[in-house]
Amino acid sequence: MFVRLLLGYLAQVVPFAVLALYPYRDQLRLAPRSAAVLTAALVGVLGILFAGVGCSAAAVLPPTIELYNVVNAAFFVALLPCLGYYWVLVRAPWQEKLFIFDFALTSAWAVTAACNLFATGQLDAAGYDGLPYRSWSLWLIVGANVVALPLLTAVLHRCFLPVRDGLSVRESSLLAALSAVLFVLLAAVFACISFSSLVNAVAVALFCLLLALVVFVYGTVLLTVRAAHDQMAARRAADDAALLVAVQAEQYENLCATLETDRRVRHDVRHNLVAIRGRLAAGDRAGALQQLDDYLALMEPLAVTHYGADDTLNALLSHYRRKAEEVGVAFEAHVALPGKVPLPDTDLAVVVGNALENALAAAADAAPEGRFVRAAVAQSGRMLAITVDNGFGGALVPWGDTYRSTKPNHGGLGLRSITAIAERHAGTATFSHESSVFHVSIMLQGA
Repeated sequence: MFVRLLLGYLAQVVPFAVLALYPYRDQLRLAPRSAAVLTAALVGVLGILFAGVGCSAAAVLPPTIELYNVVNAAFFVALLPCLGYYWVLVRAPWQEKLFIFDFALTSAWAVTAACNLFATGQLDAAGYDGLPYRSWSLWLIVGANVVALPLLTAVLHRCFLPVRDGLSVRESSLLAALSAVLFVLLAAVFACISFSSLVNAVAVALFCLLLALVVFVYGTVLLTVRAAHDQMAARRAADDAALLVAVQAEQYENLCATLETDRRVRHDVRHNLVAIRGRLAAGDRAGALQQLDDYLALMEPLAVTHYGADDTLNALLSHYRRKAEEVGVAFEAHVALPGKVPLPDTDLAVVVGNALENALAAAADAAPEGRFVRAAVAQSGRMLAITVDNGFGGALVPWGDTYRSTKPNHGGLGLRSITAIAERHAGTATFSHESSVFHVSIMLQGA
């Protein structure tokens, strides 16, 4: 009897524990191995206590529905420490934890109820001892959970995990409230109904209808949430695409402005040289020197530094070097290219422009020792490597493989546009930080 109750408890609780922890396997306060050992120990101890209470109750109560209800109540009480343990173990908003816990518990009860309903109709009532898990019904529960657990985890994987991070507090609260209502509904039914009393077709049909209703409500809600999330994701992708075009246009305009400045400077050189030659021919040496000094002073901040053989890259690096000088940020750039960068000018402008724009903005807010930007561009064969390191102040907010923007009213589009262009050119973009230095590393395959 003790072993039967212990195995029955484990058959119900172990799949329930796996289902409850599955969505948060990477958000535990303990290492996975430690969490698994502690969870197994807790379930084992509670199972032993439940089996002991059930045996004690069977020793003093007759084999009636009263004994069955006492054992069921002991089972519910043994779940309370599981809820407290789950609350502490998982790092997640309480609404999400309550929803998943109730979903797993309701699912486990629905599977067990279906098994008990079937077993009650098949097993002979003679010799019934008033305890659950009699005869082969225990193995029926085990088999049903083996089938149901992968299906339920697939439901969470497909309908809950993709939308979890995008749920608002209000949406999470509604899901938690719904799961709590369904949990209370099933608990009330189980407390008031004995499976042995379901002797006619109408009663059985009503009970099956209740289980089907629970499944339908959960399925409808999860599918609705997933559909709404997909719609929002599609809208956000469209908005991002439009913003990416705007970013490309802005960066290209900056590039064109820099190139136009360079062209104008080169064009003005001839006119100034002609004027200076005229002063020298007229013997106005002092005037020629003054005009030359004035011209050099005017041209110095507009000059394009020669970093390599690519004029577009030179213009971009020179533009951000001047911006860095204006805000007191040290700027270094190293270029090792055999010729022109093997990328379209628009893509080069977006990648380098966004990386340096973000780096410069972050370094400008850093402490004195962190006010620097270091860029490097190198090519080996068809592979192009671009790295940007900069100091920063304040806290960064990781967001998956990238970071949330720390600028007001910005969504981190600059980093996403860099990643999109890198992937378009069969490359990767990685973002990381250590101490007070932020790193951008971009690998692309040139044309």
